[in-house]
Amino acid sequence: MDTVIAFSIKDLVILLVGISIFIFFIYLAMLIKNLIPTVKKTNEVMDDVKTITDIAADNVESLQETIVNLSSSAETLSKAVSGNTNMVKALGSIGSAIASIIGLIKKNNNDDSSNDESNE
Repeated sequence: MDTVIAFSIKDLVILLVGISIFIFFIYLAMLIKNLIPTVKKTNEVMDDVKTITDIAADNVESLQETIVNLSSSAETLSKAVSGNTNMVKALGSIGSAIASIIGLIKKNNNDDSSNDESNE
């Protein structure tokens, strides 16, 4: 009882294609199995990045407000200093003028005193 099993090339090609599809689905299942934890971890990281980005954006907004306020204060201070510098120069000039007048008065008084002493 000899049993002969005969396969044609067409049957062999169909068998090889079926085995290849089976192996492809096994690799695909393994890929999905490994991909799921990776996607979950990536989502966690993206949530952390979103939180950090929101915090940084809030800090940048408050920092911008601070910089605007600081710039405004510096401009106001600069104008005040410029105004005060002119005022200080004016007061200095007035002080010098008053000192010169006082010096002239004292000199005239000293000259008058020395003239009075010499006349006596």
